[in-house]
Amino acid sequence: MRVKTIVALLLIVCPMAKADTYSSKSHSTPACSSTVSDANSPQGRLARITAYWPGEDYYTTHKRSATGIRLRDGYCAVDSSIIPYGSVVKIPGVGSYVAVDTGTAVISRKAARESGHNREERNALVVDLYFASRRAGELFSEVGPKFAMIAWDSGNSDHE
Repeated sequence: MRVKTIVALLLIVCPMAKADTYSSKSHSTPACSSTVSDANSPQGRLARITAYWPGEDYYTTHKRSATGIRLRDGYCAVDSSIIPYGSVVKIPGVGSYVAVDTGTAVISRKAARESGHNREERNALVVDLYFASRRAGELFSEVGPKFAMIAWDSGNSDHE
């Protein structure tokens, strides 16, 4: 029940969340500028949603994540100092993804810094969603949300 309430509140706060996303292969315009006062809590952080797929580098070509887990649809890359590996990252209107990977551009928040149009967007976390094919990743980059308020469940009751 609590998750449904959080998702409903996120959709009210950021109704324009559907837009383009950033990938190393695409650039687009912003969709939402959220002003949630709870933006720094683990259950409500603004994130830049990006996409990646096999063939972008050595590791994705071999479908290997930073944790050694074989990459597949439903996995994502995060800054593990904020969102622990194994956490389920929930993105309203998109779905839930398991955090198993990371990368320097995710940790440095490169996509947010380059595409953000205000301070909050430029300081947003980056969550990079893995897609099994380039076609699926590029399609998501065209129609998926660019920024969204995300929540995650690390299995630790401190975050609930």
